[in-house]
Amino acid sequence: MSDRFHTDEADLAAGRRIILPGDESHHLIRVCRARPGHRLRVFGNGLEFEAVLVSGGASDAEVELGAALPTVPPPAIPLDFCIPWIKGGRTEFLVQKLTELGVRRLRIFHAAREVVKADDGKVERLRRVALEAAKQCGRADLPELGAVPSLAAAMEASTDSEAKFLLYEEERTRRLGVAVSERLQGVPPVGICVASGPEGGFDRGEVESVASKAEVVSLGGRILRAETAPIAAAAVILAAAGEM
Repeated sequence: MSDRFHTDEADLAAGRRIILPGDESHHLIRVCRARPGHRLRVFGNGLEFEAVLVSGGASDAEVELGAALPTVPPPAIPLDFCIPWIKGGRTEFLVQKLTELGVRRLRIFHAAREVVKADDGKVERLRRVALEAAKQCGRADLPELGAVPSLAAAMEASTDSEAKFLLYEEERTRRLGVAVSERLQGVPPVGICVASGPEGGFDRGEVESVASKAEVVSLGGRILRAETAPIAAAAVILAAAGEM
C-alpha cells in the first residue's frame, strides 16, 4: 500500500499544515486506518515532503509537512499525447502507462473511426488512474488530462509544443525515431506532441485536418494496437532524448 498522498495545494513548504483532498483523506483515515502521529509522504506540483498526520475526521485529514524530499525530474523535453477513446478499459491502461513514462499532458479525443462511444464523464476516472500511477512510479506531479471532441482540437491544445507528430499506419517511409533525432539536433524543441489513432485507424479527413500542423510518421512496418503505439512512441522519444 502506497504511503504517498497527493495534494492540489499550490503553496507547499516545510512546517505548513494542509488538508488532504477528500478521496486522499478518506483513504488515509478509513482505508489505512491512520491515527495522529502516522508518518506519510505528500506530493504535488513537482514537490514532495515528509509529513505527519495531525488530525483526521470522516473526510478531512490534516497533515503537517516536514522536510522536503528529492524528486524524480520530469523529462527535459515535455511530452504531450493525444490519444483516442479505446474500448475494454484500454484507455485507462494507456493513461496509466503514459503517466508512468512522465508525459506532461494527455488529451483524449473522439475519433471518426472510434469503436467505443465513450462518455466524457469518464475523465474523472482517468484522473484517478493517473493519480495511482503517479503514486506507484514516484513522480511528484500529475499529467494534465482532459477530453476534447476531435483530433484537431486535441493537437490545438498543445500550442506550446514546437514539434508535433501524427502516428499513421499508412505512412511508409518517415519513421518517428529519425524525425525526433533530427529535431533534437542543435536546439531541442520546447515540447513534443504525439497523436495516435483508434482501433479503426485514422480517417483520411482527420489526417488532412492536422497535416499543416504535424509531421506524419510511422513506428515501422508492423501495425501496432491502439494501446501499444503511444507507449512505443513515448519510449522512442525518451530514448532519443537520453532519458532512458
